[in-house]
Amino acid sequence: MKRRTYYLICAGVILAIALFLAGEGGIFSADTPSEIFRILSDSFFVPGILFMGCGALGWMATKGTYDMLSFGCGRITRNFIPGMDKEKFDNFYQYKQRRDEDGRKWKPHLLISGAMAFLLALIFTALYFVTK
Repeated sequence: MKRRTYYLICAGVILAIALFLAGEGGIFSADTPSEIFRILSDSFFVPGILFMGCGALGWMATKGTYDMLSFGCGRITRNFIPGMDKEKFDNFYQYKQRRDEDGRKWKPHLLISGAMAFLLALIFTALYFVTK
């Protein structure tokens, strides 16, 4: 997939979440512009924080933050699932070396899309205070 496709998918999901939240917030029955800007600010803030948080977690995963947790969960689940290699890696050091050799790639589309939604929320908040 092209890089642009990732951003378009994220933008579509953000807009769908924002539209749902705006509808639930009563944007179609809002009377004043300040009330509309307040609802829009609230509706873009939630997906912005959600996507920025997921993007930050993805970035931390590429730095090896969750390697120990992944290694431990993998060892535990291999003991309960029949037919799996029980000792895929002898120790954590070998597991970490293999993960580092394979390369860790991070796609920043979640973080950037979330930051754009958060920026929209800030703009709508500023417009709310200007029109209030």
